[in-house]
This record gives sequence, C-alpha cells and structure tokens, in this order.
Amino acid sequence: MKTFISFLKESLLLEYKAWQQFIKQNGAKILERMGHKEKYISTSGEAGHGSEEHMTDYIKTHLGLSDFSEQHGNWVLKKFHAGHIPNTEDIPTSIATNLRKYEQLKNSGVTSVELKNINTPQELFAVVAKHDTKAMDERLGLEQGRDYDLLGENEHWKVYRPHNDTAACGLGRNTNWCTTSGLFAEYQRKGPLTIFIPKKPAYDGEKYQHHLESEQFMDYTDKDIHEVRPGPMFSTRPLPTLDSETTDRIQDGLIKDAFNDPNTDHDTLLRYLNHPVVNKRPEYYYPKALRSSNETVALKTLDEMDRRRLSPIHYESGLLNQHDSVTTATLNKLLSFGQLSEDDIFKDHNLIKSKNKNIAQRAFDTVKEFSLDGESKPTGELAAKLSKIIPEIHHEDLAHSALDEIEASAKGISIISQLRNNQNSKHESVAKRSLNILMGIRPSEDHKFHRDLAISNYLHSPHKSVAIDAANAIIPNLKTNKGQPDIITWGLGINSNHASVAKLFFDSGIAQEAMKQSMGTRVPVIQHLGNSKHVDLARKFLADNIHHISIKEIPHIIAGGEHSKVADALVKDIFDKHLDKMINNQPNSNVFLSGAMRGLFYGASEHSKIPEYLINSKHFDTSLIFHTDMFKPSTRYGDENKYKARQISLINSKHMTPALLKRAVVSNDRDVQRAAINSPLMSQEIFDDVLKTQREYVESSVLDDLQTEYTNAMHRRVTQQG
Repeated sequence: MKTFISFLKESLLLEYKAWQQFIKQNGAKILERMGHKEKYISTSGEAGHGSEEHMTDYIKTHLGLSDFSEQHGNWVLKKFHAGHIPNTEDIPTSIATNLRKYEQLKNSGVTSVELKNINTPQELFAVVAKHDTKAMDERLGLEQGRDYDLLGENEHWKVYRPHNDTAACGLGRNTNWCTTSGLFAEYQRKGPLTIFIPKKPAYDGEKYQHHLESEQFMDYTDKDIHEVRPGPMFSTRPLPTLDSETTDRIQDGLIKDAFNDPNTDHDTLLRYLNHPVVNKRPEYYYPKALRSSNETVALKTLDEMDRRRLSPIHYESGLLNQHDSVTTATLNKLLSFGQLSEDDIFKDHNLIKSKNKNIAQRAFDTVKEFSLDGESKPTGELAAKLSKIIPEIHHEDLAHSALDEIEASAKGISIISQLRNNQNSKHESVAKRSLNILMGIRPSEDHKFHRDLAISNYLHSPHKSVAIDAANAIIPNLKTNKGQPDIITWGLGINSNHASVAKLFFDSGIAQEAMKQSMGTRVPVIQHLGNSKHVDLARKFLADNIHHISIKEIPHIIAGGEHSKVADALVKDIFDKHLDKMINNQPNSNVFLSGAMRGLFYGASEHSKIPEYLINSKHFDTSLIFHTDMFKPSTRYGDENKYKARQISLINSKHMTPALLKRAVVSNDRDVQRAAINSPLMSQEIFDDVLKTQREYVESSVLDDLQTEYTNAMHRRVTQQG
C-alpha cells in the first residue's frame, strides 16, 4: 500500500489533481491552524520553499502523517483543516490507533461504515468502540472494576459509575462537568455519580451525568437536561436493567422525563403523583400534570393540591398560562378554589382573553368584584386595566362589556387614552363603537390634539368601514390652527392598509396645496409619499406634481426609514420619465444631481433596487458618488452589508474605472476584494501597481493572499477562454 506522502508526491506530478489544488488553496490555513505559520516562514532558505510539495512535506512531518496510508492521511488532513481535530498530539496516537482498528474491522467485514462518511475522530472512535469492547479503556487508560463500574448496557446506552478522578475525567471528556476539573472527590463524598453515554448520540457530544444528593441531572454543557432539551429522553431509548439502588437514585430523572413527555401513559403519571420525588418538588411537577390532556390526571392533581393546601395558581409556568389548552372542568375546579387575584387575570395570565367563554366570563365577573368601591360602582382603575386588553378579547359581548365599564367611569383625557388602540379589536363592532365614542367627545383645547391623534390611529384599523369613518372625520380638518396643511396626518392617511382610504387622502387636495409652497413644506410630502403602501396612487401623485420637485429633493423619497417598493417605483419613474426635463429646467442641475445620486446610492435600503436603477441610468457617473474611502467597510451610510452590496454592484458595472478598481482591491472586505480581482477590467498592470503602491501600508500576509486570489482568478480566466 502506498504511504500518504508517496501518494501526495505522485499526485503533484499531475497539474490539475484535486489533492494539489487542496494543498494550494488550503496549505497556508492548515499551517496557521497548526500554529506553524511563522515556523514555516523560518524555513524559507530550504530548496522549494513555498511549493506545494515542500509545504506537504512540512505538514506531514509535523502532524505525524509520514506512515499513514493514502486514504488515512487524506482523511486526517481534511478533518484537521475543517477543525475537527483540535489537538495535533491525538493524530499519531489515538487517531492512528483507531484508524488501524477501523481498517481491520472494515477488511474483516465487521463494519460496513465507509471512512468518507465518518466526519470526526469521535465518530471514528464510536464505530470502533461499537465492535471493540476494549477500545474505550485503551483510549482512556481505564480498567473496569478498578476505575469504574459498568452498571448496565443495552442497544441504546452504557451506564457507568466512576470511582476516581481518572475515570470521571475520561468518561466526562469533552463536557463542561466540574467533576472533570478536580471536583470529583467533593461530589463522591456526598454520593456516587452516574454517567449515561448513548451508543447512537442524538447530537454531537451527547452525554448525561446524574448526582442525586445535589439534585443534578446535567447534559454535556452542564445544564439541566429538562431545561435544555424538554421532552422525552428515556421513553424512546429505554435504559438497560439496573440494580434497584441505582434505579432509585436516578428516579428523579426518570420522573422528570415522564412528566415532560406528552406521550407518557396516564396510569404512570397518576402513580407518580404520590412519589417522594414529586412530594419534594411539587412546584415543578404539579403544573406539568395539570396540563395533561387526560382530565382524570388533571383533576386528580387538583385534588392532591387541594388536600395539601397548595396553590395551583401562583406556580411559575402554572396552569393559567395554558387556559386555552385544558378542559373546562379542570379550570372550573381551579377557579372554584377562590384564589384568583387581579394580577392572575390581567397581568400574568389574561384569563379574560381565553377562547373558552365560560372561563373568560368567570374571570371578568371575578375581576369586577375586585374593583367595586364602597358604593358598588366601577372604579377608574378597572377601566384602565380593561382598556389594555380589549383588542385581544376573543368574545364580542365581553369586549362590549369592557367598553361599558370604560364609558361609565373614564372621563376627559383618560377615556381618550383608553380608547386610542381599540382600532385593532378582533371585532368590527367594538372598533366602530370605540371610534364613535372618541368622535363624540368635545375636548378642551388642551386635549383636542390627543383626541385627534387617537382618531387617526383608526385609519389603520383592519376593518375597512372603521378606517373610512375615521378618514371622513379627519379630512375636513386637514389644516393646523395656523391654516397650514397638516401633512403628518395626511401621511398617516396615505399609509392606511386600505387603498380606498388612502385615495380619499390623495384626492383631498391638501398635499397638492403643500407642493406649491416652500421646500420646507414640500419635503414632508415627498417623504410620506415614498413610504406609502399604494404604488399606483403614489406614482400618479408624483406625475401630477413632478414640476414642483427640485432635483435636490429627490433623495427625500427614501427618507421614510423602511424599505418601500413604492420608493423604488417612484425613483425609477423619475429617472425613466422625468429627469431629463428636470435637468433642462432647473439651474445648477449638475451640482444638485451629484448630491441626489450620492444620497440615493448610499441611503437606499438593503433590499432596494434603486442603486441598480442608478448604475444603469444614462445619467450615472462614478464621479457623482465618488469619495476617497468608498471601498472601505463603513457604517457611514448605515448597514455595512448594504454598503458592501453597493460596492460590488459598482465593481461589476460598466462604470468601473482602473483608479477605482485599485481602491477596491485593497478594501478591508474580502468579498469586495474578490469582486475587484475577478473584474474583467483587472489586468497584470493594474495588480502590479497595487502591490507596488500599497506594500508599505498593507500587511504582507494580506498582499500574499491577494496574490494567491489574483493568480487563481487569472487561471480561471485562461481556462474559460481556452
């Protein structure tokens, strides 16, 4: 069999062998992962230094690969490069041993697993250990009986009990357990540890450790298994038969597993309700039993809690959070305990929002009793709390009952604030009634602004008729006290979810009047226009009023802050249909166009097509958007990834110049560098000039990487042309 190194040398004679390409592309990174980058540089005096063959000789020597077969050496080096072998000292020792054992098992037909399908040394060990009972002990230097006991084994698990630090560290390898860091003896003094290792791990690193005395059942990250991975662990992969003492010790973990598994049979849950483990931590187990889909289990749990005078309400993650998913009988019995508070109904559990009508009505009646004063009249405090949940109340009549409470107790500014968000009610009648109450208020001058603002919220109601009613109430008053157009409210109107409502505002004439005034009055209109949700209405308004817009005002279309397809469409219309006329009719148009181009190019949102429109426009010129640091990663114009996308688009456009390409090559962003190097405009002359002018400013390792990237790019270009 050829050795690994002879295979490499042979492959290097063939120009396009895959392995040569692997070393060429990844050799430097492998050296860096080995921590030998500087050491390799120190061998620069040796013949052939830097070649693939020399680098291969160096790597195989320092990784201990000289005696590996072709297949094994290939596998090790690729896994090391991928980061699956963090400790190089494992290669000539444990990994080499397991590869030899794997080869024997494969040749003898004991295992059918292909080496190419084994991704890590841990998986390799698992394959070997499955068929070699001594593999683990040999790897860890352990002896059964002396260092640990194997408590049980089946097709799913091996269960161990370590006796000393060596076994605790070996069996707990690659975990965060403190017992692997010198604390084994401290735990052992209190009681024995039990370690569970699956034969077929559900995920990388899967292991568990149980210690009864400290109430710990931890996964490999040292977190409680039922907090990190809620759900069954042992029901689908049963444990082997263990001695009674061990079974009793791990009963806590088994019961946790049963209560977390929705498929656990109900007889088992009923049997566990009186178990000492459950009695010790009822606040953990009872809420889980209450959520059972089996009413017998839930009612039995409530009986147990009632008998022990335990409150089923105030436990964290208790029953009330799941009021929609349990049975009516269960919750009625719970409510009959008489332990509800306002916080249970409003703050923590919102029983009034239950889809179960009986539960919601019972909660509503209960909370009214809490909120009666000495004369049995509703208090303002109840109205304030009800106002916060009206939009989410599931039952229409209860939502109206809540409105009754608000009308009966709230006055002035308080009723305005309590009705301002009801436009989102699930029920159209509730939203419409809330709006009518608001419109019927005759506020003082101080409160008028707040009343009008609350009404404007209803422009965004999901109920079309409600939004239209709000629009008809607002539009006749679309002017400020000083007689100026109220563009803020106009902007809310054109951004309504309903096109028919937006059209009412577009047709109101208020914005057309504003467009005839000063730039300070026009700009807010332009900003709201770009943020509208209705593209056809916005495009028509733009076309009708384009003669009022200056070139320097164009970027305000994207000033809404959020991505808008409307803004994209408006900018495209300007460049396709209107810009020529604007340039001819406006003085200093070239100066203003430069500012507009720059604002649009860098200010457009990440998903906008505006930069693409600009680059393809006949008016585009790189000088219009150029600045000295334009090819450096920057948050100057917002999101860095968005800015990078602009750079790459420009590099790939017909507007790229050699001067800009040189700047792009030395960008700090590899994606931008790669785009520049692969540009059709790139030449040896340009690249040599970059190396010459940047050598004293850029690290040599960066320039070396650029040289490699350029060489590969030129090779691809020649290959494609050939």
